[in-house]
Formats: sequence, structure tokens, C-alpha cells
Amino acid sequence: MLSDLINDSVKDLLPLIIWSSDQFGQRCFNVLWKQVTGQDYSEPTLRWTKLVHPHDCDHVLCIFKEARLLHMKYEVEYRLMDEDGQYIWILENGRPVVDKSNELLGFVGTMTDISSIKNKILELEHKASHDQMTGLYNRSFFDEYLHIVSSERDIDDSAFIFVDINGLKTVCRLGGDEFGIVITKIADDDLEAFLSRKCLEIKRSFQRQNRTINEPYTIDAAIGFSIIRGQTAQEILNEADTAMYKDKGNNCRTS
Repeated sequence: MLSDLINDSVKDLLPLIIWSSDQFGQRCFNVLWKQVTGQDYSEPTLRWTKLVHPHDCDHVLCIFKEARLLHMKYEVEYRLMDEDGQYIWILENGRPVVDKSNELLGFVGTMTDISSIKNKILELEHKASHDQMTGLYNRSFFDEYLHIVSSERDIDDSAFIFVDINGLKTVCRLGGDEFGIVITKIADDDLEAFLSRKCLEIKRSFQRQNRTINEPYTIDAAIGFSIIRGQTAQEILNEADTAMYKDKGNNCRTS
């Protein structure tokens, strides 16, 4: 029919990947699918899921399974491999097609490339949670994460290490020189001995670095730790800070 020819022509002209599927998820696509992915688009296939990023595939299939079960519309974001082997961000919308008896016949939907918007959002999120100079998590993220860890019930395998790097300001930075490390799921019955070994490893790494750079300035660290046993985040910080300053005093007396 003429209407079908017009619909097919319009479908291929739209800047969207348009698809239809049976109730089991086998899909046919418009021609843009081949242009984006390099894959065949005319025959029903389940192979499209092979192009979904491994970290996203289970989530996408779970969303589709729920929509199929409840005969409902859905929307999901995920990464899809293009014809160059690179992943692009896709916003997929789908809606069910049912007969007069409300029996599911399949789905129709669209895939929109939202890579430029998504990458900008991810960039802003990264800047909001990371220090721009070091690339490490910033204080705002750290405080929130430490609060989450300290709020967990029956926690007895986590700790916080507080590192104050002496000499860093002189060498390369005028900003803060204090760093924090949260360690969870420590598989060691003697947490204090484990943490003492870790602190010693950190100190020795600075000593090795000082021997290799052969500069007039040296860098060392004062370190303290706190075993997390139900304290508030601020109490954890205070305990580690006290231990760190005690270590700093010992360093001064032995230097």
C-alpha cells in the first residue's frame, strides 16, 4: 500500500534508529542501524544485544523483561558499540504493541545518540567529585563516602588512614597536602597490625622516591589511622588526625 511505502520512507529518513521487535526481543531496524553499527538491519535478530556494553547489558535486558511482563513503556540509557568499535551513549524508548485482547505482539521503539550530552554530564560529575590537580576524589566526595561507610551496621572490617605529606608544599603545591584513604573489607583478623604495615609501606614508598629523584628537597609523611567501629565520620577523622600528629611529633624527634 502507498501508506506503507510512505511510512517506510519516512522511517529511514528520520535521524533516529527505529526498531520493532517480537515479544521475545528479536529486532528489525531501519537503515540508520547499519550506518551506526555496521550490522545488518533487515532480518529479525537478537544479536543487537552483543553490541551493548558488558556493564550495561544485564540492566537493559532487565528493563526490557519488566516492560514485556507488564506491557508498559520504558526508557533506558546504555552504551552501544558503533562500527568503529567505540561505544556511544544511547537513549532507548520502547512501547508495547498489543492486540484487541491485550496480548503482547511485540515492541516498537527508537534509539537516540546522546553521547555529546551524556559525556558533558559525566565530565561535570567528575569535576564535582574530583580534585582537578591530582585527579583524586575531593573532600566533598570523601566526606560523603566516609559518612556512608561509618553508617553501615555491624561494620568491623574497615578503616581510615590519614596521610599528611611533609615537604609537598615546598616541592610542587601550595594547596592542601593531606590525603585520606578508606579501606573496606579488610581480610585480616588483626586490623591494627594490618594498618600499621600499610602505613609503613606508604612511608617506605616516599623513602624510595627520595633516593631516586636526587633533589635538595625531600618528601615524607606523617600517618595516622582509625579503625571504624560505629563512630561518626567526624570522630573517625579526629581519631586519625590525633594519631597522625603523634606520628608527626615522632618524626620531628627522630629527624
